[in-house]
Order: sequence, then structure tokens, then C-alpha cells
Amino acid sequence: MAKRDARRDGRVQEPGVEWLDEIAILGIRQRATWDARTVTEHPKRDPLHLEILRAREAHRVWVDAWSTPPGTSFDDVARRAGLELLGDRWEVIGRDAAVDLLTLLLHRDLAYDGVVVPAPRARELAEGFVGSFGPAECRIATNRLVHDGQFESAWNGVTSFTFDAGVIVVSQERAGVLWVADED
Repeated sequence: MAKRDARRDGRVQEPGVEWLDEIAILGIRQRATWDARTVTEHPKRDPLHLEILRAREAHRVWVDAWSTPPGTSFDDVARRAGLELLGDRWEVIGRDAAVDLLTLLLHRDLAYDGVVVPAPRARELAEGFVGSFGPAECRIATNRLVHDGQFESAWNGVTSFTFDAGVIVVSQERAGVLWVADED
């Protein structure tokens, strides 16, 4: 049975879904709610992931990492994260480009280019996420490139949202995603 919560502008609260102002425990932040039925999937969240979720206000944020077998593809990671698959349309980038892209993604809103996270903090979080995959060689891909400190105007969307961007990282033993979707 759904109930109305006056503190939430009259929105309906579904059974099993609890309101949480700051973050979504399962690694996906969306309109400050989380589904209590799936919290058991991530009983111990990475503190860096929680920091990213707290810092980056957006319509939706995906941040997660997990163990993977050798041969994991970018589409395998996208599928697990609930993103659309791009096949050969993924843009492969290096670590430095990934840090630059994530810094911009955390720092600026995709829809209106407003500041969301101060630039130094955004860079720290971006370096932390990419660095969490260790010093070994890893493969990194995105759907949207950055040129001269700005997102390129064309991209391959992987969500149903108006704007989205992020990175998928695949190393020898781990894979992960940091993705943001904004609406205008």
C-alpha cells in the first residue's frame, strides 16, 4: 500500500521504497530514493562510491565496481549496470582522458553547464575512481568525448535520459562504471 509523504511534495511512496535525502545505498542515485528490496546486493558500499553519490547531484548517478573474469567487454559491464549496449561504438580512452572526462562530468551539469561539484573536489573523486582499478593496465571506454575542456556535442546515449555520459573501466580482475544522467 502506497502512502503520501507531505515532506516529499505529495509524491507517492511505494511499498519497500524508503526516502533518503542524500544517497541511494545501492549505487544508483535517482531523485533521492532507494529501493530497500535491493540493498542486500551491496551490504558494504565502497566509501569513495558513496562520496561520489553524495557530491554529484543529477537525475541519476551510477557508480559501482565488481570482480570480473578475463575477457569482460564494455557491453558486459554496461549490461550489468543497466545501460544500453554500444558494441563497436564505444570510444576507447586512456586513464588521463578518463580522469579529465570524469572531472568535467562531476564538476558541471550536463544540461545547463552549471557547477555541481567544485573542480578540485571533482578531480579528486575522478582520480580516486580511476585509481581504484590499480596501476595495472586497464581498458576504459565512454560514450562521449571531451575536447578542450568541453563535452563534444555528439554522443551515443546509453540511457533514456536527455543527457548522459560516463566511463566504463575493465581491468584484469575488476570492472566498474561511473555514469551520470541529467535532464533539462
